[in-house]
Amino acid sequence: MTCYFRHIGSVFDEDGVAVKADNKKELDRLIHASVDVPYED
Repeated sequence: MTCYFRHIGSVFDEDGVAVKADNKKELDRLIHASVDVPYED
């Protein structure tokens, strides 16, 4: 689920990360891993 990106978009902007359709799933996986939550798609 990548719908939460619209709520935390400013965090990505501050870090210079461009959130695009082709990288949302990978960013989602990385966020899940960083908070130690299993990624189920």
